[in-house]
Amino acid sequence: MTNGDKIRASTDEELAESDLICPYADPGECLAHNDVSTSCRECVRRWLKQEAEE
Repeated sequence: MTNGDKIRASTDEELAESDLICPYADPGECLAHNDVSTSCRECVRRWLKQEAEE
């Protein structure tokens, strides 16, 4: 299994718990910047559930 295979086989929850970088460059969209009790993991979860842009 390659690293890419492992990522593709991961669930949204597993990916959110990994050390992915927050996908929101705009601090206004980042949940962690708006609520100190939230981490960027919440942003990653939200982003993973969105429809992909082509």
